[in-house]
Amino acid sequence: MALMPVTEALQRVLAGARALPSEAVPLNDALGRVLTEDVVALRTQPPAAVSAMDGYAVRSGDGAQAPATRSTARSAQAKPRASSPAA
Repeated sequence: MALMPVTEALQRVLAGARALPSEAVPLNDALGRVLTEDVVALRTQPPAAVSAMDGYAVRSGDGAQAPATRSTARSAQAKPRASSPAA
């Protein structure tokens, strides 16, 4: 018996699949579930342009926790270090 092409196997599986009905659940019970509708924000947050304060904090040890998602981040420009206040 020859192997079935992946595309044909996928078509056969999906032909018999039906979407489950949606249901409302408390947020604490929603872990691992998939949304059936888009979530839309009622307002812009933050309400002002504050991109100067946006950024990412990365700890070098975080990469060891999840080696499958480890990546290297590079900055487009050098950032000066914060200096200590004069004594």
